[in-house]
Amino acid sequence: MSDEPTGRGSDRQASVGRIRENDPFRALLGPEWQKYHWFATAEERDRALEEMSRKHEYSRVGDRPALVFVKVEKLAESRSL
Repeated sequence: MSDEPTGRGSDRQASVGRIRENDPFRALLGPEWQKYHWFATAEERDRALEEMSRKHEYSRVGDRPALVFVKVEKLAESRSL
């Protein structure tokens, strides 16, 4: 699955969330599932990644976030190539 940026025309930075290999939810969505989150700047993306990746106060002892986040950049647009 590939999600193109929507809304703002300057969305060049992204994070992509994927389900960990050992997560049971993967059986429902399939091994190829991924979701892109687009941002106007790398700083905005990095702040959101930090928040999305943290262990939340409602997490149980031993819980790990189910998603793995990876930084993505549209090089041609962000570097005016």
